[in-house]
Amino acid sequence: MPQKAINEAEAEMERIVTKRKLSDNGSTSLLDLDVKRILLRVEALTGIKLPVEVIELSIVPGEDVLHVRFREPMKLEIGEPLHPKIHLYRDRDSGEITAIEIINPDEILKGDV
Repeated sequence: MPQKAINEAEAEMERIVTKRKLSDNGSTSLLDLDVKRILLRVEALTGIKLPVEVIELSIVPGEDVLHVRFREPMKLEIGEPLHPKIHLYRDRDSGEITAIEIINPDEILKGDV
C-alpha cells in the first residue's frame, strides 16, 4: 500500500477517535457498544433472562437510548420499567419478551447505576 494511502487512513482514524472522545453525550454508534456485555449486565441487574436472538438494534445519538428488539409482538406489546434505566417490553397476549430499552448503556456497562 502506498505511503500516501496509509497516511490518509491514519489521519481518518485519528479524526474518528477525536470525534468519539469529544462526544460527551454517550455512544454515537452501535459500533462503539459491546451489546453482548450490556445485555449480560442487564440480566445481572434485573434477574431476568433475555432471549438470545436479536433481530434489530438501534441507538439515537444524543439521547443515548439503546433499543434491542428480540421478536415482533403478535399484536401489541406492553412496557414495564425494571430499573430506572431499563424498560422491558412483552407481548401483551403471550407475555414473551419482545424488546428492551436501555438508557445510557455505557453507564450500565461501567456499573455506574
